[in-house]
Amino acid sequence: MLSFAITPIIAIWTKENYKMRLTAIILLFTISMSFYGQAVFLDDEESECIFIGSVSDTSVKVWNKNKEAIEWKTIAQIGLWDHLQSTAFTSTVFDAGLSFHAEGDEPFWGAEIKRDSLIFVDPDTGNKVSYKLKIDVNDFIDNSFSFMFSCNDENIYGLVRGYSYYPKELRVCELCICEETSLYEVFIIYKGHLYKGCAKIETTNR
Repeated sequence: MLSFAITPIIAIWTKENYKMRLTAIILLFTISMSFYGQAVFLDDEESECIFIGSVSDTSVKVWNKNKEAIEWKTIAQIGLWDHLQSTAFTSTVFDAGLSFHAEGDEPFWGAEIKRDSLIFVDPDTGNKVSYKLKIDVNDFIDNSFSFMFSCNDENIYGLVRGYSYYPKELRVCELCICEETSLYEVFIIYKGHLYKGCAKIETTNR
């Protein structure tokens, strides 16, 4: 397992200030992913864990490949092992039965982005509508994680992008009030209207 110096990060993290601790968590990942891709870690049980974009003031959200489960890990539990480019990362997410769950407000809307379909919650009716989806993943455009998507024969287009690759900005998604702090922004043009929000990676709804 590759060594990864986190002493400066821990020093900041121990301060009794939420914003500083959250910045420390984000800094860990922006350093590790600036030019390489989504971080892959080994935990204290030697399980392979892939960072999936959500953070708290004490831990990060990962996909544990060995246990096939979503978990939250503290920095002390993980060490940097590898990186995945955007194409490999999105394939891993979808192969694991995970998807991007997006939401926004003003008005409230929701969507689930799968490998080959988009489920959109219409803000006017509250009904869920499913569309066939085509995804185009971008590897290292401006050192950022992103993919575009469109729906065949429907005037629906979208973009998911991650702030994981912006080491100077240390930004998280602030486009809606969400339960999780995520690094993923989502933009969807649906029926001529632009919807903006944040996304988290969760188990795919059946």
